[in-house]
Amino acid sequence: MTRRVRRSSWISYTAHQVEIIRASAHHSATSPRAA
Repeated sequence: MTRRVRRSSWISYTAHQVEIIRASAHHSATSPRAA
């Protein structure tokens, strides 16, 4: 059960990081000042 929790948390964490990276990349691409 611990493995499931860790795995679920890892997936959630990874997905969250991906969203941040995508948002950051999109923001940088649309507003040069941010970069």
